[in-house]
Amino acid sequence: MDAILWIERTGERWMYLPAHFPPQQTCYARYLQWKRNGTLGQVHALLADAAARDCFDPSAGDCVETA
Repeated sequence: MDAILWIERTGERWMYLPAHFPPQQTCYARYLQWKRNGTLGQVHALLADAAARDCFDPSAGDCVETA
């Protein structure tokens, strides 16, 4: 997930994925799978919601979801 978010955040090509991430082929295959099945859209929606509620601030106590 971090590799995919890095690609989307930086706009770099997969071939420039830093070495501390898994192999680019693995990350790209997962990216395609998640994009096609809607998982990536759900992740983006959750991150947008978290940002809107300022859930990246550790003092925000209402951002933990339980299922």
